[in-house]
Amino acid sequence: MPSPPPYTCWASAEEWRAGFVILAANVDAIPTPPPRSGVVIGADGLWGAHEWTVYPQPHRPEFPYLAWIPLHLSGPSVLSGVLTHSVDKSMWRVHPGNSNIHVVNPDVLGKLTVEWTTLKAALQDPFGNISSHPRLPIQRPMKAYTRGFEALSRLKQDFGAWRDFVEVFRNLQRSLLELHAFLDWWRDISAGDCFRSPVRAPTRGAIFEDAHQYANYVQWSIRAFLLIHRSTFVLDPSRAVALSPRKLCSTQPMSLQPLLHSLHHWYYPPLVCDVVAELETAARGYAERLDCFNPTKEVKRKLEKKENKMNDEAGRRAKKAKANMDSLLTDNPELRRLTDAGAVPDWFPGIQDIWTHAVSHVSHLDLASQKSPRRFALPPLHLFWGGEPPNQRTYYYHYVLLFNEIRNRPERNLPGLTTQEWRSILGNTYWKKQWPRHDGNNPLAFDPNMFWKYGGSLLFGDVRSADITAGRYNPTSLLSCGCDVQLATADDTNIRQVVLYYLNSFHVYEEIREIERLQFPTTFEKRWQSQFHELNQILEMWDPSGGSVDPNFFRNEKVWRIWVQAVRDLVVDWDSFEQWNWGGFSKLW
Repeated sequence: MPSPPPYTCWASAEEWRAGFVILAANVDAIPTPPPRSGVVIGADGLWGAHEWTVYPQPHRPEFPYLAWIPLHLSGPSVLSGVLTHSVDKSMWRVHPGNSNIHVVNPDVLGKLTVEWTTLKAALQDPFGNISSHPRLPIQRPMKAYTRGFEALSRLKQDFGAWRDFVEVFRNLQRSLLELHAFLDWWRDISAGDCFRSPVRAPTRGAIFEDAHQYANYVQWSIRAFLLIHRSTFVLDPSRAVALSPRKLCSTQPMSLQPLLHSLHHWYYPPLVCDVVAELETAARGYAERLDCFNPTKEVKRKLEKKENKMNDEAGRRAKKAKANMDSLLTDNPELRRLTDAGAVPDWFPGIQDIWTHAVSHVSHLDLASQKSPRRFALPPLHLFWGGEPPNQRTYYYHYVLLFNEIRNRPERNLPGLTTQEWRSILGNTYWKKQWPRHDGNNPLAFDPNMFWKYGGSLLFGDVRSADITAGRYNPTSLLSCGCDVQLATADDTNIRQVVLYYLNSFHVYEEIREIERLQFPTTFEKRWQSQFHELNQILEMWDPSGGSVDPNFFRNEKVWRIWVQAVRDLVVDWDSFEQWNWGGFSKLW
């Protein structure tokens, strides 16, 4: 029989699972399992025997850092008391202008704000490093990040009920504790061979069912529990202990059920099928909850008022944008060409309402000069459906044949081109001008199958154009099958679908890269090493395999929820992100 991994104590786990025992390390007590009943919010704002920040939860490899959540203050090198302190009424005070409402104590708010600001700065490099290794199963605690910000923002407002104050405060603590645990975990694993077991505050720990994983965590000096069949190891009887009751949190309920929600749904405990396996994950927003949002009448009125206000604002923005567009059409040839484009093909996926809402917050007319022609890193999409069929065929043929050269122009720092320049390149106009003339009068017969033969600095740049003209470089691309691109290839509707799908993705990629460059001019190169992985994950969330787009993607609310959350993760560091209005996506959270 093999020797057991390191353990401090062990207990019979019949209450957890028949025929099993629990080994524990870096701890001298082993808790009983949580009751199978529903979660009740305690008078202290914690969830009693179900509080996931206090009692160990089943280990999930994508969230390893949760085991590092500290239980209480132990020395000046760990968390400030404001994150582990119990909630009491000294933390709020009567509003100076209204005795019926209260506001948070400025000293408490100041400490929490310092914690948040410090965390934001400390998280930047770890978040970037994890993003730069997309194959790792680790998920960054982005929900804790956004929820922490939202809870802190809510704490700055007034409160009519003590219960609301307690729940906001506790959820802010939960989010910040998770982020601190992430930083502690990151610091430990980043130490590598230099890691030395620290004297740390007791941690929440995690429950494992794999002895090897358990042993790995024991070395980090955090609490670890191994649930394993009693016949696996021979254990030391002198280290046997009885399971300890869960008495670390108040069990006195805050109020009677049924619960009405006066805050966002995520502030409240979720209803799940299995409180042992699913409660923590659902509470943190990474699994579905079974309970429905049950708002108070006041919250319903606020939500309806907010929705009506947003609809009114969207209408005003659309009306203003149309007026601006109409006034600019006579002055800006690029905008005029855009509005003159033909109808979108029937098979091209329609614009989704969620995207229409998102872009309504930004006027694209404000992003560049209204008088100067706009330049595009890649061919504008509308060129591929705005002309006569013979021209469209040529456009697709040229694009597919020169795919690599066109796609890689931004990487070679070649300047963007206007719509008219792209139109001439996708057609034959530009290339005919590159062909030489005999004696300056008689033109050499233009070959549409070798249109690129004499180069073109506008597309290729001066150096590569000269190499093409001299026969030293072939700019053409092959199909994914290794086949040559033929003119007939451009007639295949499936290929056209794939072309437009990926061209649209490339446009998103390049535009976000330019925004990143403008937002972070001094650190762009370093940031982009991680950000482009995040961006690729968004762009590749659905794939038109063989040229067919899964129509269910565009109607699947759960997939869109993941997509919107991924977008939030990408732009979370952008200027004024914390003031952005994400309310329009509330139905997706």
